Amino acid sequence: MSILFPPTPPFTAKKLILPIIMRSKRLKITALILIGTLVLGFLLWKNPNSTNDIAINQFQLNNPSQVVSITLSPNNKKIPFLVLTKSQNQWWVKNATDSFLADTNNIHHVLYNVCAKLQVKNPVSEKQIKAVSKFIASDGTKVIFKYRDGAEHVFFVGPPTNTELATYMYMPNHEKPCEVVVPGFTGYITPNFTTNPFVWKSPYIIDVDAQEIQTVSVAWSSNPKLSFQITQSNQGNTLVNANRQPVQGNPALLDAYLELSKQIAREVGDVPPMNRNSTVKDSLLNSPPLVKITYHFKNPNSKPLVVDIYPIPNTEEDIAIEAKPNETQTKTTSLFWIKASNDPIVWTAQEVLIKNRLKTLSDFQ
Repeated sequence: MSILFPPTPPFTAKKLILPIIMRSKRLKITALILIGTLVLGFLLWKNPNSTNDIAINQFQLNNPSQVVSITLSPNNKKIPFLVLTKSQNQWWVKNATDSFLADTNNIHHVLYNVCAKLQVKNPVSEKQIKAVSKFIASDGTKVIFKYRDGAEHVFFVGPPTNTELATYMYMPNHEKPCEVVVPGFTGYITPNFTTNPFVWKSPYIIDVDAQEIQTVSVAWSSNPKLSFQITQSNQGNTLVNANRQPVQGNPALLDAYLELSKQIAREVGDVPPMNRNSTVKDSLLNSPPLVKITYHFKNPNSKPLVVDIYPIPNTEEDIAIEAKPNETQTKTTSLFWIKASNDPIVWTAQEVLIKNRLKTLSDFQ
């Protein structure tokens, strides 16, 4: 018996290639979808801190050494503006009423340790946009950094986040405010952009060239025998007592004291509250100081400067002092009131900073 098989269709190359082409197209589409998903996932993982054209370093200040002015302009017009300007390598504080030397260390801290390291943690959520934007618009501060070549870097600083571990900030012409951090720092940076001029003021109530000092006198009101005066001249330094009688002094110690005396620093920060109480302030200034330091200068056009130092009873505070690299020690120091004749404000000063200026006659013998 013979078995009949259905006729075999004629073999053609076209019928063989067509399924392969269709499978190849499906594989390509699947591969493209997979690659696109992987790329999108990588970008979201690589930089979850960006939205639209907000990059992780969008707020970061480049080339801080080239900044020549910083304008702090509060959106709340009841708060005055402030401008920090650099002239001949010296920073100045200026606003509508005042102009004085600035605290260069404070400005460098903001430029190099804060603004040059800003990073976007994440954009604010959709439900936060309205509230955060409204607060920044009403109470935020516009910060304008101007470079030597005229270019500007601008952003707005708002309040801390609810956790106080980041700061709400906004970059002009961008969609969303962002939560911004400084890597390695725990907290928020809003206080770094205060417009209180006294926070930016130089902490030195005396800051002169030692070579310009003609005489420096130290008068102890409670015991005049401790008082002395050092006179500087081309022939050398001379020492006299309270009665202006010459006293033999160690030349090296006299030189060292003149060098120390070129600067006297106060505590940094805002004006002490006692300055707002005229009764307390006047009572202090009308009493004899513990020590009165008087400067006369070689330049006849320079006015004498007088520094009065008063003890503050029962006041001590702990301060951290660098003992070794990467090691600090805590030291307890007393506080003093300190008032310079060219400044109406009574400041506080730490004993640890002015102790070497509180010398007596016997210290030079």
